[in-house]
Amino acid sequence: MPAMLSELIDRLVTKYAQISLLHILSKINRNLRINLPLA
Repeated sequence: MPAMLSELIDRLVTKYAQISLLHILSKINRNLRINLPLA
């Protein structure tokens, strides 16, 4: 596998992981806000 292609895939995977993490965190945050009474 060419180095450039490997680097590109690595970058895409990292970006996708970050987006997924943000999505999961926002989902959890939303659930907490719905389930917990706001002070």
